[in-house]
Amino acid sequence: MVAAIVVIAYAIYILIYLKDKIINKLRNIALYIVPYVVFLVVVSYTLQSLKITEFPLWKGSDPKITSILKGSNLESNGRWNEKDAAIVEKYNYDYQKIQDASLEIIKERLTKTPPLELVKFYIRKIALQWNEGDFGGVYWTKLGVPEEDIKVDISLEVLQIVYLSVMMLIFIGLFNRKNNKDSQEINLLYIILCGYGVMYLVTESQGRYAYIISWIFIILAIEGINFILNKFKISNIEYHNKYKKNFDLYKI
Repeated sequence: MVAAIVVIAYAIYILIYLKDKIINKLRNIALYIVPYVVFLVVVSYTLQSLKITEFPLWKGSDPKITSILKGSNLESNGRWNEKDAAIVEKYNYDYQKIQDASLEIIKERLTKTPPLELVKFYIRKIALQWNEGDFGGVYWTKLGVPEEDIKVDISLEVLQIVYLSVMMLIFIGLFNRKNNKDSQEINLLYIILCGYGVMYLVTESQGRYAYIISWIFIILAIEGINFILNKFKISNIEYHNKYKKNFDLYKI
C-alpha cells in the first residue's frame, strides 16, 4: 500500500501537470506502472517459491481491511486496540469471514455515529497522527531499556520544536506556490503527502507510521525558506530604491 500511494500520486501528477495529449499522458503512466507490477509479481512469486514468504507481497497474513477496522474505532481514536485486533482469532484466520465481519463493523460505526462525532473523531485522529515530532522514535528507542543504560537521553521537547519549525515553514511555503509556476515538479511531493495523509486518516493510526514520509517535510520546508528569503530580498530592494530616491531629492 505504501508504494501504491507513490505510484498513484505520480499518475495524478502526470494527468494534471504534464502538458501533453491525453494519449501521451496515459502512455507515460503505463510506462512506469507496467514495470512496477511486473517487478512486484516476479519478486513476490520468487520469494514464495523459495519458501521465504507465505503470502504474496500485496496480500498480508491479515486482510488489509483489518487496518481500516482499527482506524475506524472511535474509542481508541483510530489506533491499535485489542477489540479489533482479536477479530482475526475470532474467525480462526478465515480471510473471507474476517473481511465480511470487518466491513459490517466499519459500516455500522460510520452510519450509526452522529456526523458531528465523526468530524471530531477524524480531527483528533489527524492531530494524534501528526503531532509527534520524533514519530514515536524516542518512546520506541527507550522502551524496555533500563534508565541507567541510556547514555544519551534524547530530549523530546527539542525534537518537537524542530518539528514545529519545519511544519511552519511548510505552511509558509504554500504561499510561495502561488507565485512560483516554474518548479511544478515539487507539486508531486504535495500530492504524495496528501495521499499518505488520506491513507493514515482511513487506516490504523500510529505516529511511527508517518516516519516513512518524513523526508518530504524537509524538501517542502525549503519552499518556506525560499518564500521568506524572497520577501526579505524584495523588501531590501524596495528600501534601497526608496533611500536612493530620497537621496536624489536631497541632492536637488
